Amino acid sequence: MAQEAKPRECKRCNRLLPIEAFERNRPNVWRSECKECRAYKTGHIRGYICNRCNTGLGNFDDNISILNRAIEWIKGTLISL
Repeated sequence: MAQEAKPRECKRCNRLLPIEAFERNRPNVWRSECKECRAYKTGHIRGYICNRCNTGLGNFDDNISILNRAIEWIKGTLISL
């Protein structure tokens, strides 16, 4: 079923914007961040990364504090062999 072309809220800037302000992932699926937020502080490639790592880092929203908390959690849960 096609998604309605109604305004939506950007998950990064929390603005309610027309659907045209978002890029499409697939024919009837739009990204959750607006084009403006996706373009903010980009323009260069930080480096190549595999799809799994890219997805993982994306889930942490490039937030160093959250990444550090995850690292500390992993350190505390690993068992020395």
